[in-house]
Amino acid sequence: MPRSAVAPLLALLSAQLALIGCSAESSAPRVPPVASAGLDQDVNRGEMVTLAGSGSGGQSLTYKWTQAAGPSVGTLSGPTPSFAAPNAVVTLAFDLVVSDGVDSSPPARVVIRVLEDKGHALWVAPGGDDANPGTRAAPKHTLQAAIDAANAAGLGADVYAAAGIYSGSLTLRSNVSVYGGYSPTTLLRDVAANATVVDGGATAVTAVTAVTAVTASGVTTLTLDGLTIRSAGAAAGGSSIAILLDNSSNVVISGNTIGSGAGGVGVPGTPGIPGLPGADGIPGSNASSPCPDSVLGGAGGTGVSFSGGRGGGGTVSTGHAGLSGAGPDSGAGGAGGAQSGGAVRGADAGRAGGNGAQGAVAGPNGASSSDGFGSVTAAGYIPPSGSNGGTGMGGSGAGGGGGGGGTVLSFPAPTCGGGGGGGGSGGQGGFGGGGGGGGGASFGIVVVNGSTGVTISDNTITTGPGGQGGAGGGGGSGGFGGVGGSGGVGSSAPGGKGGAGGPGRPGGGGGGGGGGPTIGVIEDATSATNLTLSDFSGNVFTLGAAGVGGAHGTLGQPAGAAGQRVEYRKL
Repeated sequence: MPRSAVAPLLALLSAQLALIGCSAESSAPRVPPVASAGLDQDVNRGEMVTLAGSGSGGQSLTYKWTQAAGPSVGTLSGPTPSFAAPNAVVTLAFDLVVSDGVDSSPPARVVIRVLEDKGHALWVAPGGDDANPGTRAAPKHTLQAAIDAANAAGLGADVYAAAGIYSGSLTLRSNVSVYGGYSPTTLLRDVAANATVVDGGATAVTAVTAVTAVTASGVTTLTLDGLTIRSAGAAAGGSSIAILLDNSSNVVISGNTIGSGAGGVGVPGTPGIPGLPGADGIPGSNASSPCPDSVLGGAGGTGVSFSGGRGGGGTVSTGHAGLSGAGPDSGAGGAGGAQSGGAVRGADAGRAGGNGAQGAVAGPNGASSSDGFGSVTAAGYIPPSGSNGGTGMGGSGAGGGGGGGGTVLSFPAPTCGGGGGGGGSGGQGGFGGGGGGGGGASFGIVVVNGSTGVTISDNTITTGPGGQGGAGGGGGSGGFGGVGGSGGVGSSAPGGKGGAGGPGRPGGGGGGGGGGPTIGVIEDATSATNLTLSDFSGNVFTLGAAGVGGAHGTLGQPAGAAGQRVEYRKL
């Protein structure tokens, strides 16, 4: 065959072989692309993050990343995009879909947990066990156990809590932050959907000398974020405080729902004790012939108030006059009974002693609280109480009766007059009523005792009502005066009866206590937060009604002042 004919034959053969190869290739099954978004990652705030999608299967792939959760990090492209993690504790989720131009893969998800310190994290869930190590796979059961474990390790670990109700108050520790809002099943963080509730006592969360560390990179803060914190209503006289910071620095309270319960009602003042009655006078002595020169009169009553006077003595002639009773001033007691006008024949009876006077003045009333706010210390709130009422003045003692007269010339022997009866002592003044206790407060956050660098932002703060002030106690009534002693029976004329002691005056009523305040955030003069009277830093307040003041123990006197009701107060 000529050489010129060979070339066309070879070309035809090559074309046929190519067709056969294409046919075989087109008959092979297609392998769809498969997306792989890489392993989940724990990262620190602000750390650079690189996603790992290069393990996806397929040829000539294009990569589409879609952010499914968390604050936006911007547009992502390519198999290994990078971004800076947000400067906040959040959960990010990304879905990756790869395409080869013909088919697209199902989405593959990767979760990026942004933590305060990824190397030192303890996890808590209602279904956990406090004996567990606190990993995500084996969480602890209570927040306090996790906080204490982090503190004991001394590594500044932080606590991350799944949704649920955690009963009991918390005590914070230095450098141990607490973050809530994680799903119990996926441990993805969504604060709005996963309420993490601290259901505490009258003070739900306390930080005492919780000082945060200063590192080479700056100040490490203690943060409470994403929690629902609620304190219980207080007992009588007590206060409800959701969060109390005492001598603690660099604390951040952000993104929480904070609620305090009702302040306790003020304790009422005790009623005043009534005054004791005066003591009765002693009867005068009897006499019969023969008799001594003088028959003694009865002693005056000696009670708790002013004493009565002694009765005058009877004689064989003219009886002696009774003595005056004692009083608050010289001569203010009841006058003694006059002596008899005894004569040689026909002796006269002694005159009766004068009655004692009623006490000069009643006890002064206590003052009701005029302050709608008491004071705040590291121990909590001290409510304003009403003052106690004063004691009434006692009655004066009565005068003793005059002695009876006798006769010298009577037959067969002289006769003697009877001794005068002793005067009764005055009745005791009534005691004052106790002041009513102030109503308890309802405070969202209290910052005291040199706590500085405290940041309070973007919280919802709700307070309960303040407690009503306690009523003042009524004053005690004054005691009755003592009864005068009877005159002695003489062989001639009887002695005079002693006078009755004057009654005591009543005690004053106690003042009413002030009503309990309701305040969202309060800080003392030695502490510092980021709040001002014009800038609440995104915090939203809903305040309960302030407590009304307690009634005075004396009708018609002013009651205690109502409590204050303000969102923020700097002492």
